[in-house]
Amino acid sequence: MAAPTLEYELKKLLLELKELAIQYKENEDNSDEENKPQTTKLLYRGKKEAYNYSSNKLKNLLHWHGIIDLNDGSGK
Repeated sequence: MAAPTLEYELKKLLLELKELAIQYKENEDNSDEENKPQTTKLLYRGKKEAYNYSSNKLKNLLHWHGIIDLNDGSGK
């Protein structure tokens, strides 16, 4: 089986991010006013984790396809 193409992997990553965005929007919409501060804090943490996950996944994906070199210390 051939290795997945970069285009395929990027589309897959975008779909994952879209699903996460939908989940967070639904959670935000369903939060009640009484728990709003805690809910907002958890949503922020979740968004930050999603960003870090997607950022790291994208970097690894670009490295795997030879577009960037993560081993040179610069990340570029």
